[in-house]
Amino acid sequence: MDRLRLRLHRVVPWTVAVAVIGSVTALALAIAPSSAAEEPSGGITGTVSWPTGIIHPDAQPIVSASRSDGPFFHREVPVGSSGSYSIPGLEAGDYVVAFSEEANIYGIQHFGAASSEAATPITVGSSTISEIDFEAQYSNGISGTVTDATGASLHLPQQLTVGFQDELGNALAAAPVQQDGSYLVGGLTAGRYRVKVNDSSNWYLEEWFHGSATGEGATLVEVSDGQQVGNIDIELDLSPAPDGARETALNPQQVTKVPVKVRAGKSKSLRKRTDAGVKVKWKSKKSRVCQVRKAKVYGVKTGKCRLKSVAKSKRGYARYKDIHTLRVR
Repeated sequence: MDRLRLRLHRVVPWTVAVAVIGSVTALALAIAPSSAAEEPSGGITGTVSWPTGIIHPDAQPIVSASRSDGPFFHREVPVGSSGSYSIPGLEAGDYVVAFSEEANIYGIQHFGAASSEAATPITVGSSTISEIDFEAQYSNGISGTVTDATGASLHLPQQLTVGFQDELGNALAAAPVQQDGSYLVGGLTAGRYRVKVNDSSNWYLEEWFHGSATGEGATLVEVSDGQQVGNIDIELDLSPAPDGARETALNPQQVTKVPVKVRAGKSKSLRKRTDAGVKVKWKSKKSRVCQVRKAKVYGVKTGKCRLKSVAKSKRGYARYKDIHTLRVR
């Protein structure tokens, strides 16, 4: 009998605990929602058309919907490559729909008006409102084409950028050159601008619109509000740059077999051209030890002297210069 009481004493508390836990769980399940709240069924869809029929490759267009008659709500969706967009999951209400573009290539538009205050609100119910379309327009900007002056295809267009300056010479926006040579910059304020092309690979010379090598001689391009000024085309010159204009290029030049010693009273020949075929100019830094005459170095007296060699740049090659040490015995 005592053993039976002991067993009951041990078992009953656990039975009660299980029963209590089961009751709490059942209560929680009873008061919890049977499923997550369903997403509203309203939505807005439409299409964005582009000025040239094709979206600019650098554009990042979005369409947004903002609630205008209730609690704050704002949702943005990207515009697909085909120009279509869809904003699902909207509650019933009125929305202001706007098109914008993060790279400032296209201007901001509000459906039905130029501003959000005057925009036509779109009333959404339990279904999707379609055909909320936009015709994208370029923002204030400048566009054109960069070409090779020889008529050949552009060399490494990804290394080219188009820069802009205001009338005071302040540097403003810069735009990359596309593979086909086209460029476009938006988001400019109304005004007059100088336009130039820079080449980070130094294959081409710096060129300003219209055919000027300097900013002072550049033709000013006037941009008005709501205007995209086109056909600001620039041809890049392939002729060798003057000394100092290009310190680096795609390929360095070299001068080989420079003598390192010569006897006093004797001479040794110097290379007349670089390995790229450009004429080399030689000059001695210590004329009392050695002298240079007609691509030859002459030993004057025992000692060390330095020779300086210089060659102009040419297409695809950097300007060359070097210092060589020569010992006269």
